[in-house]
Amino acid sequence: MVKSLSSKTKLVVDSCFWINVVYLNLEKYLLEFFELYFVSKVEDEILNKQNIILYETNDMKLFNQLKQKKLINIVDAKNIPKVLLDNLQSGSGELYSVAYSIENNILLATDNNGPIAFCKIKKIPIMTSVDFIIYLYKSKKLNKKQCFELFDKLNKNIKNEIIKIGMNYFK
Repeated sequence: MVKSLSSKTKLVVDSCFWINVVYLNLEKYLLEFFELYFVSKVEDEILNKQNIILYETNDMKLFNQLKQKKLINIVDAKNIPKVLLDNLQSGSGELYSVAYSIENNILLATDNNGPIAFCKIKKIPIMTSVDFIIYLYKSKKLNKKQCFELFDKLNKNIKNEIIKIGMNYFK
């Protein structure tokens, strides 16, 4: 098997994580450290393909730019295990993202509570936006003050328990 030319960690990205990372203006770091994969269902969610688009959001715009530059990979899982169908929302982007993560043994990025809980129980490696902020702190891309500002900004987008994990890291 030919090894990937990229030394970056492969990451399958769910729409909620993508939206939060773009909201926090951290996408350049995501591209710096990770090789990005999006399942086609998440692409549809980000681009809001099921609805009439009145305007293009920043996360949509950036997604389209990166896709055009071939900096993201659009993929699909070959199989959806029954355990996923029994535990995650049918037809959701996170269902297909978790399936792809399992199938290819790569890290999953999500801020959605259902997949986070499922992955923790099943010991599937995940990264939340809070984890990513801590990763950037450890990588010396952010200082402590910036991390707290980002946690505060994220506070309205994800559960408080996840934010507390980040806050407790610095105690």
